[in-house]
Amino acid sequence: MFGRHRWEMQALTLMKLIADNLRITKKSIQDALTGRNPKPIQELVKQCVEKGAWAIDVNTGPLGKSSEKGMAFFIEAVQSVTDLPLLIDTSNPAAMKAGLEAANNKAIINGFSLEPHKLEKILPLAKEYDADIVGFLLYSDCRVPKDEAQRFEIVLELFERAEAAGVPK
Repeated sequence: MFGRHRWEMQALTLMKLIADNLRITKKSIQDALTGRNPKPIQELVKQCVEKGAWAIDVNTGPLGKSSEKGMAFFIEAVQSVTDLPLLIDTSNPAAMKAGLEAANNKAIINGFSLEPHKLEKILPLAKEYDADIVGFLLYSDCRVPKDEAQRFEIVLELFERAEAAGVPK
């Protein structure tokens, strides 16, 4: 650690590792959901915890039919082996709500942007469940900002929208 600048050391102490490998796109995780077998999910979560994760991102995708039951299954499987915070990662508002209801661990909504359906359906859940929420720096049409000024513009609008929805800073 010798030779590092003070700001680098401060950044290292503020950094939080979020495990982002629990995703429905993995065949083993998809099979676990289909067969309602929590073991593959639990084993992956245990590995993440052992590696020093600060939180677990539960990325279920939209889940399709029975989205609420699928999300509840995921949340229950994860929190049965850890008390780490859970980032609930889905664009499906019904599944998001089911995840927030099933969560005993600290729940964080991952996330919202200026996309109309996320402002209308996902953002209000942060207020309803008093959950932290991750803001994505995207325009309402999903475009990525090109420079720092545009990113800052989006940040300000995200804060305004969250505040208008009653989400505390």
